Amino acid sequence: MIETPMPPGDPEGGYASVERMETLLGWRPGVTMAEGVARYVAWLKATPEAVPGWMRQAAAA
Repeated sequence: MIETPMPPGDPEGGYASVERMETLLGWRPGVTMAEGVARYVAWLKATPEAVPGWMRQAAAA
């Protein structure tokens, strides 16, 4: 694993929210977080060339 210091000005903690987007645009996501992660993992497995070499090496170690 590669660890780097937090960039200056980055907030500690927090969370992602679509509330503002829902309010301004009236749009709600149609894919749950769990389904989105599952789709992404499936895509990565089907498209291994998309994973950077340094990440594949770290995972194999």
